[in-house]
Formats: sequence, C-alpha cells, structure tokens
Amino acid sequence: MTKPWHGLASKLGLYAALLILLTTVALVASLVVRHQQRQSATFRELGLSLAKTVAEQAQMGVFSGDAAELEHVAHGASSFPDVAGVTVFDLSGRVLSRHGTAGPAELPTTQRHPEPTMLGELQGLLLPANVPVNFVAPVLLAAGPAMPGSQAASAPQEPQGYVVVSLSTASFRQQLLMFLETSMGAAALMGLLGMAGMAVLARVVLKPLREVTIAAGHVAAGDLDHQVRVHSRDEVGLLAQAFNRMTAQLREARDTLEGRVAERTRMLEEASAEAYRLAKHDALTGLPNRVLLRERLDLAIATAREHGHSVALFFVDVDHFKAVNDSLGHESGDLVLKAIAQRLTALVAHHGFAARLAGDEFVLVREALPADEGRTLAHALAQRVLEVVSEPIAVPGQEVRMGSSVGVALYPGDAQDPTTLLRAADMAMYAAKGGGRMGVQLFSADMEAPVLERLHLETDLRRALAEGELMLWYQPQWSMDGRRLVGAEALLRWNHPHRGLVPPGQFIPVAEASGLIREIGAWVLDQAARDAQAWNAANAAQGAAPLRVAVNVSASQLNRSDIVETVAAALAAHRLPPHLLELELTESGIVENPEHGLQVLLRLQALGVRLAIDDFGTGFSSLSYLTRLPVHSLKIDRSFVAGLPAAQSDLAVVQAICAMARKLGLQVVAEGVETQAQLQTLKHTGCDMVQGFLFAKPMPAHEFRQRCVAQPATAHPLLSGS
Repeated sequence: MTKPWHGLASKLGLYAALLILLTTVALVASLVVRHQQRQSATFRELGLSLAKTVAEQAQMGVFSGDAAELEHVAHGASSFPDVAGVTVFDLSGRVLSRHGTAGPAELPTTQRHPEPTMLGELQGLLLPANVPVNFVAPVLLAAGPAMPGSQAASAPQEPQGYVVVSLSTASFRQQLLMFLETSMGAAALMGLLGMAGMAVLARVVLKPLREVTIAAGHVAAGDLDHQVRVHSRDEVGLLAQAFNRMTAQLREARDTLEGRVAERTRMLEEASAEAYRLAKHDALTGLPNRVLLRERLDLAIATAREHGHSVALFFVDVDHFKAVNDSLGHESGDLVLKAIAQRLTALVAHHGFAARLAGDEFVLVREALPADEGRTLAHALAQRVLEVVSEPIAVPGQEVRMGSSVGVALYPGDAQDPTTLLRAADMAMYAAKGGGRMGVQLFSADMEAPVLERLHLETDLRRALAEGELMLWYQPQWSMDGRRLVGAEALLRWNHPHRGLVPPGQFIPVAEASGLIREIGAWVLDQAARDAQAWNAANAAQGAAPLRVAVNVSASQLNRSDIVETVAAALAAHRLPPHLLELELTESGIVENPEHGLQVLLRLQALGVRLAIDDFGTGFSSLSYLTRLPVHSLKIDRSFVAGLPAAQSDLAVVQAICAMARKLGLQVVAEGVETQAQLQTLKHTGCDMVQGFLFAKPMPAHEFRQRCVAQPATAHPLLSGS
C-alpha cells in the first residue's frame, strides 16, 4: 500500500523539478537577452565611433579630392577587427574611395545631418553571419575660428561627403551562439539533476527543496552569487550541490563574457586614441601636423588676445634637403628630419610647440611673448633656429650639415588669425630664401608684392621650360699660348614672350629655390651637346680644330644621384666625344657634401669629360682637398680680374692661383676680361685661356656658328703680340 506522504512528496518533487526547469529556462533566456542587448550596444558604439573617426581622418582627402590620401585612411581603418569594408562618398553619391569587399555600391538614403548613423537594426542570432552592418558618418569640414560677435560661430557644419564603415557580424553572432550553448548546457545539467531527484523526494527534503527554490528565484533575478546550503548528502543535497555548480558555471560564463567585452572596449578606446593621434600628428616626426597646428594656433592666439601678449610664428624651410634624399637615400633624409624636429621642439619646450607641415617645411610657435619686445625676441630665436639646424647630424657613414631659411610673423602686429599669420610667415621665408638662404626675415607689409612676383616668375619659368622659351648663348674662350679659339661657355638665356630677355640673375635663383634647376640643367646639357656636335661636324668638314663646350653644373645637380647618367645620356644622344664637354663646378657646390662630390667627380672623370672649378677663389675649399679633386682647370672669378692691374690684392690672388695651378698641372681660365691692361697682366701671370667682352660678348648659337665655327686656326688680333 502506498504511503500517504509518498504521493505528496512525489507531487512536491515534481512541482519542484518543474519550477527549477522553468526557472532555469527563464534564467537562460534572461541572460541571453541581456547579453544580446549589451553586445548589440557595444557593436553599435564600435561602429559609430569608428565611422566618426574615419570621417575625421578623411576631412582633408574629401575636401581636396586626394584619392591617395583617402585610400591611406580607408586602408588604416580596414586593419581594425571586424571591419569588412570602408567606402567614401562625396555629396553627390559618387564613390571617392572603396577598400574591402563589403560596403554599399551607392550612398544610402540617410538623414543628411552631421551625426553618425547605423543603417538597419541588429537581430541577434537571426542575423546572417555573412551580412555586414553599415555605419554612415558625414565628413564635416573643420571650421575656422569665429570672430567675436560673428553669427557664423553658431552655423551648423555642412557635410562635404559621407563615410560608410561596414562591420562584419560574424564575431558578434559567434559570441551569442557560444553564450547560448554554455547556458543551455548548464540548464540541461540542472534539469537532469532535478528530474533525477524527483523519484527520491521525501518529506524530509521539503525544507532544503524550498531553499533551492528560493535560491533559484535569486539566480533568476540575476544574483549568480547566491548559493544553496547543503544539509545532507542525499538526493536533495546533491540537487543543491548541482544547483550551486550550475550557478558557478553561469557566473564563470558571465565573468568570461564581461572580460571579453571589457577587452574589446579597451581595444576600441586604444584604437580611437591611436586614430586621433594619427589624424593630428605627423607620422615620421610625431610633431603636430597641419590640422593640430591650426587648433593649437587658434588657442595660442585666443590666449594672447586675452592677456595682451604676442605670438611669434616661424616658418622654417630646410635648404637643399632634397639633395640629401637624392644622394644619401630616404632613410638618411628621415633621420635628418627627425633630428631637426627634436631640436626645434627643444627650443620652445616650455613656451610653445613645433609642427611639421610637409616635406622639409616646419613651423615653430612661440607663445606669450611680451608685446613690446616681441619682434626683438622673435628675431633672436630665429637666429637660434639657424644655429641648431646647422649643427652636424649623424647619418649612416657620415655627418651632414643642413642650412635653413626662416620667415617670422607675429600676432597681432602682422596678422590677426592663424591663416593670415601662416601666410605672412611663408612670405617672409621666401624673402629670406631670396636673400641667399641661411637667413632670417621678419614679415613686413611691403613684402607681399615681391613674393607674388617671385611666384609668377616661377610659374612662367615652368611654362618656359615646357614651351621652348629657354635658349643657350655662347661666349668664346681663347687660348693664350696657342692664340686660337678653343671653345665656348654655354650661358642660359630666357626670352619671355612679354618681358623680353629676363636676366639670369632674376630667374636662376627662382629655379634654384623651386627645384626647377635640375630639369633646366638637364636641358642645358642636352642642348649644349647637340650644338657642340653640330659645330664640330662643320669644323671637321673644313679641317678646323674641334671646339669644346663648357657647361655650368649647379650644386643641386651635382648632389643628384643621376647626374653621371644625365651627362652620359647627353653625350650618347648626340655622339659628342667626352673630352669636348667641360663641366664647370663651383667650390661651394663641391664642399657642400665633399665625400659624395668627390665620388661623383671621379665617375664623371671616368666618362672622359673635362672638369673645371668655376669662380675659383670665392669659395671656402681647402687646398689639401683641392689636390684630391680630379679637375683639369681653374676659372679665376671676374671679381679678381676686374681690379687688374691696379688692385695689388687682386693681382696677388691671380698670381697665387696661376702659380698653384702650374704646380698642380692645372690650366687657368680668366673670365670677364674687358681691357687690354687686364689681358697683358694675365699674360705675364701665366694664365692659359681667356674670355670676356674684350674678345666677344655672349651671342646666340646661330651667330656663334657664323662667326666662330669652321674658321681657319688664325690667332686673334689681340693675342698676336704674345
């Protein structure tokens, strides 16, 4: 006969088992729903933050239409986890840049307001793993500083384009499935244990069972730290232990997932911080870039306006930096830029900051200058800039010394806002370059016209090179002992369509400063080789002696790694014998990078061309270094010839040069000979060759050919008496 308590215990056991089962299901469902909501929010925040960050980085690229810049930004964003694609649109919906395999083909229809938006909603486990979620953010153009009282300060920013970041939901879906599997496994374990306890429930276990039920209610409410006291080792005790194990597993699963969420949050924060740093700083030097410079300059000017101070802005351009890249390589060039960045930063460590605009251009900002002493202190600091930039910089295998040109402008005297202040300092820097480099120039109001004129001249010079306005004129060179014409020096002329003949002293410095001198130099070499070959073909037909052509080579050409190849190409193109080409090099161009210069001269010597040092005596090269150079002749600068024979100091220099040349086995060429007295003096000092207005002025190529080519080798009347 069944005991009366047996049925009740069975019922109570059954009810308890059902309650545990329902509680477990509710618990699992609650945890899954909460986890899904938390992860969905994290996923949404990640997408919105990343889209906003990429939109900020793409400001300059969208504004300028620079596809390479946008590709760089998209590529960087695609390196973050779960990013399936990045697409940049302009306002019309045209794709400016696309990176990755995902992303919409056209601009999604979104509310056009300056806030990032998620397209669509996450559906948890129902969302297909291979369908990305798109986040769209507008690209807003950074606004300049508002003037006091200006209504533009409150005007909303208008989008310049849109960025769509596509995030993969695979990781999101995988984590949900993992959590669901863990929860269902724990629920299944608790259910099995509850069902096993149904058969052995008795009246003595009702109280512990009630405790389990109460504990299940706590757990269902989210209190996973609640434990059931174990009163015995029977089935109810085992059930209590199983319940405690279940809550421990759920607690462990919760802690694991929370840890993962915290780690992903940390990664997102670090990624956002790094993206901000990259958007505002120069990647090579770590200095503020143009964007951060504008922000900090705004703040510096606002602070100075409030306290009645001045702000000095220094525009620093490193002279001949491209020559370092060309001759020593970009790694050495990067070391030079980093060293200069560190030195400039140290100059204003506590009272300002340094920034890098681009290439070899830096900006130094000195804040909180006294208004009455601003210009004096700024000029002194600019001199310190010249000094620290010119200190030796160690690069692999040697040391290099760089020069710089510094333009200075001050707030409030020269400009009232960052844009105008930068422009004023830039103009001052160009004026410093025009004064011969390695100089300092403070901005003045009358500086704008010459700078604009210089820019117009540079633009015209670029056109002149492309449209054939440049030409070569030639000045004959005569042998003193052989009394005959031996060659001619090629002199560059520019026939401007509106200005007429532009003096070389006007456009050569512009070509040097803009880098056009290299292209122009290559053209001069090619044209001189062409003309010389034509002369010598005519001379050969008439039985006349061949003529040399002398071509000036600038320091920037000498420092190029391809100068030897350029010379060889000109000789080969026109089949000019190498010994009929003489390259005239300045002392300053050789000593600027002596070891590299020596190697280039040795390679040029191996080609068979002649080498001459032009304007000898005006530079700073040592005589010991001169003995190592594979040169054939020295050209006495016209400044020494002009004073002959009256100026005893000039006469002593000429005599010393000729005596030294004889000892070294070098020929001496005197240029700028204009009088008979100068010629007679040069004869007595032992000069080998002469050129100047006394014999002939520079003349166009066709006139030189008519007057000097295919003529009998007769002595010049002025030389016949020697």
